[in-house]
Amino acid sequence: MEARLPMEKIDRLTTIIHSLLQQSEVTKRDLLVVLGHMNFAMQVVKPGHTFIGYLPDLKNRVQLNQECRLDFTMWICFFEQLNGVSLFTADRIDAPDFLLYTDAAGAIGYGAYFQRKWFASKWPGRLFTLVVDDMSIALMELYPIVMAAEVWGREWAKKSVRFYCDKATVDIINKGRSKSPGIMRFLRKLTLTSAKFNFMCSVRHVPGKHNHISDALTRLQIDRFRHLASQACRHPNACPPMEELIVSENTTNYSVTDNELDNLWASAVYHCTYEVYQAGFKAYALFIAIYSSIWSSSLPHISEELLLRFVAHCHNHQNLRYATIKTYLCRVRFMYLKAGVPNPWTLGNLTRLHTIVGAVKRQQGYTAYVRLPITSSILTKLCHLLDQGAFTSTLNIMLKAVCCLAFFAFLRCGEFTCDRFNPHVNLCFNSVMFARDLSSLTLTLQSSKTDPFRKGVNIVLHRMNTAICPVHNMLTYMYHRKQSGTSPHDPLFVSPSGSALSRKFFIQCLKTLLSMAGYDDKAYNGPYNGHSFRIGATSAASKGVPDHMIQTCYTRYIRTSQVSIRKAQIAMTQK
Repeated sequence: MEARLPMEKIDRLTTIIHSLLQQSEVTKRDLLVVLGHMNFAMQVVKPGHTFIGYLPDLKNRVQLNQECRLDFTMWICFFEQLNGVSLFTADRIDAPDFLLYTDAAGAIGYGAYFQRKWFASKWPGRLFTLVVDDMSIALMELYPIVMAAEVWGREWAKKSVRFYCDKATVDIINKGRSKSPGIMRFLRKLTLTSAKFNFMCSVRHVPGKHNHISDALTRLQIDRFRHLASQACRHPNACPPMEELIVSENTTNYSVTDNELDNLWASAVYHCTYEVYQAGFKAYALFIAIYSSIWSSSLPHISEELLLRFVAHCHNHQNLRYATIKTYLCRVRFMYLKAGVPNPWTLGNLTRLHTIVGAVKRQQGYTAYVRLPITSSILTKLCHLLDQGAFTSTLNIMLKAVCCLAFFAFLRCGEFTCDRFNPHVNLCFNSVMFARDLSSLTLTLQSSKTDPFRKGVNIVLHRMNTAICPVHNMLTYMYHRKQSGTSPHDPLFVSPSGSALSRKFFIQCLKTLLSMAGYDDKAYNGPYNGHSFRIGATSAASKGVPDHMIQTCYTRYIRTSQVSIRKAQIAMTQK
């Protein structure tokens, strides 16, 4: 059953609370007004009594202390996120959906066990600093419960959960309040989390002698835990920092998660560049671990001197090229910028580093990698080999469609392959739309280097009477995919294992085909690679196709008639 507060009640109560928070003291009448509204709202907000636990005694004029302000803040958080909706109206739970077992050992740590999932950790030192005058066994027993709600709360959404824990915590959670400010810091978070995910909780006391699994976790006796819970997951869940378990007065919008922020950081650079960046930072971390020391913080030590030695290490021991070293440095800079940690790039100039990187460039000299284009004649030979059965039937059909699409759409290799598939970035099955008469197809690129704002780029390819026709080959491929079952947001091209087509697998297949066609290109960095299809634009230019017509394939702002584009694509097939 769903219970909902009228929107006008929510708006009125929110306005009153915001007004009170702007004042250092309030009148008895003001408190009576807000308490009246809260009393009505608690018919829906079942744990609302927790939010008024520290409202001051009624006097003519009263000071709003920090605890009172935190209670007011809780109401604002609840209304901003949930609009006063509750799916539970019962006051008790007879048959809970989930069971959670927790325990705490004062001198060691805490732990929790929930449906094969678990966590265990030592006490954070900051906890004893935060509640130095308010530490108690009840607070310690409450801490893993609040942690469990933060870790698994999303899985408890719209369900009921029963906590089995020490007796000291049972009364506190059932009442929803405590005279201890330290306990209330965490109890508010538990209440807010239950409201956020709309789960209802009850508590039962379980004697420590019967709570063997949680007891083993709190004492960090992992071997004993494995023996008692043989079906438990192999790895524990990560425990978030203690600061995430506390509601502060400034907490008025808690919905921005670390994952959401990480997604924005990942979008700060092109996704292919981000993957290269990952390798760069791993190389730096490994270098520090080998040549410097093990670090205790989330990021290794950094200084200009260490960066100089890292560059020398990459150049002399890893035999990396200048461009790769420069990319690795960009990744290191990006990681420290993301973490907000002081680093040589923000603390001063890097004249020495620029000088050493320049020296690497001069020592290595300029090496021009020869990249040959895959012309229409080469593409025809490759398609002929695929028709003859170079690989398995399914793989032949897919590779033929990939090669023809990449050639006529001037695609970069990273635009039709990926190591980690993201339906919002990479080509999906619904990225290709055919005209009703099957005379053309429209390919939608959701992301590319020339489209940093991800507005999308539409590339129209036309049917032509040739074996390398992209429309015919894509139509054949997508028909076979549909026969095997697929969804619109699946990867457009898949490897035999069913995963998204990776760059490495595609290049291996391409090298094999080129070798079979008589082109000696066995080396991974040979003259032909995935970019050779895009370089095939040179063959189009040599057929008399104007430059602006080639740009039309990738630029949405050049308006060219489809008749002209079709003639240009037919010209590309001429041998």
